[in-house]
Amino acid sequence: MSGECSTISRNQICGVMIVARVTRLLAILLGALVLVACFRIDQAKPLPETITAWIEQSRSMFLAQSKELDGKLYILVTYGEKPTGGYVVEIGKINVTAAKVTVPVRFKKPAPGEVVTQALTNPYDLETIAATNLPLEFVPAGDEEYLPTLIGIDELRAIVASSRGVKVFAPTPQGTVPRRFVLDGVANVFEGNVQYRLLDNHGRELDRGFTTGAMGAWGYFRTELNVPEHVTTGARMLLDVFTTSAKDGSINEQIFIELVLR
Repeated sequence: MSGECSTISRNQICGVMIVARVTRLLAILLGALVLVACFRIDQAKPLPETITAWIEQSRSMFLAQSKELDGKLYILVTYGEKPTGGYVVEIGKINVTAAKVTVPVRFKKPAPGEVVTQALTNPYDLETIAATNLPLEFVPAGDEEYLPTLIGIDELRAIVASSRGVKVFAPTPQGTVPRRFVLDGVANVFEGNVQYRLLDNHGRELDRGFTTGAMGAWGYFRTELNVPEHVTTGARMLLDVFTTSAKDGSINEQIFIELVLR
């Protein structure tokens, strides 16, 4: 009788041990699932509004840039406006060393005869790493050999008026300006030359000149304009920003900005 009880006792003990092991295993698996779920939820969090606005204003430009916010470095590569689908930009594995951050970027254009969306597209890719003070090196591959970056300015500011190759930060259209005001922005145009004219509401020229951005990159430009003393407060003016063709002198990249003298 005692031997039978001993056998049952051992079976019960073995059963309890098995249940305990299974319970521990399930707890570990459940913990892992919770961690994965939390990671996915974190990854799915909406981007900060500052970053969303930055992406949106950059999408029309072929440009590689970065922006630091809340301890993170956001790395953005935009492919500009394309006539169809089938254009792809993909940031590869980012390599951080003691000297620099290397960002490989692969580009793809639609192959001849490839079935693609027949609509304008603005491909881009965004990656995030921990903030660093190291310089960035973008390395293009695939269907692009060169990738434009910003020159003379750390990050892209809000664009208030633009053409394909000229993006204006100031002055704001329909805004008021003092007698001496700033025209600035970035440009990626032939020889980098950006010209301007300031006209009164009768088309008479009040000021004119040129400034320099860049060619092959997005170079920062800044210049100051002067409104003559005879122009009265409240007068409406037109700022004409443009480039000229080296081939025939025709006007390109033209932007009109209406202003009021403060």
